Amino acid sequence: MTSISNENIAPRRRVQHSFLHMITFPFATLRGRLVVGAVVLWGLLCLIVLMFG
Repeated sequence: MTSISNENIAPRRRVQHSFLHMITFPFATLRGRLVVGAVVLWGLLCLIVLMFG
């Protein structure tokens, strides 16, 4: 059985892997999910205030 390390992954695949990790990393912890939820909530609130203001 062979193990796959970052050295064996093609550069394009490594970029895709790091991009996927960058997107999924905040959802890995409860704190990250809370921060993402707060940012989305504040963003929606700001958009609503700007639309009706």
